[in-house]
Amino acid sequence: MSDTSQLAEAANERADELEDVGDLDGAIQAMSEAIELAPAKAVYRALRARLYALAEKWRAAIRDFDSALTLEPNRPTWLYGRGRARAMINELDGAIADFERCIQLEPTAADALALLGSIRYYRSELHQALEAYRKAVEIEPERQSGLAGVHISEIEQKLREHK
Repeated sequence: MSDTSQLAEAANERADELEDVGDLDGAIQAMSEAIELAPAKAVYRALRARLYALAEKWRAAIRDFDSALTLEPNRPTWLYGRGRARAMINELDGAIADFERCIQLEPTAADALALLGSIRYYRSELHQALEAYRKAVEIEPERQSGLAGVHISEIEQKLREHK
């Protein structure tokens, strides 16, 4: 491992330690150092994006996930993270696209299915919401009691009322 790679990895480890003690700003700064030392390492950008999301700095998280996904476009976890950040700032079309791509790459991504269902429900796209929720429950049966505050039975009832 080169000296630069070792320094970047040390900055990554420092970011982990700072996150563990609740210093998100310090962890973000440490990850920024890792990115400066190893700009082609997409995982560092994704890790900083996750830290931004934890700090509820959604636009910064999206920028870093964009950058990471430009380098490695087929990472379901990163697509999920960007989709979640987009959903938090009401960029719902982008969030849907990210969750759908995540699910395409990782069909058992129950969290992505649940959030996709939530967005579809919010948009009154009840058939699509029900489909996403049912798939999420099929993967993780413990989700049956409710998904993002919505019960499958509620959606089924609304669909019956709209007939």
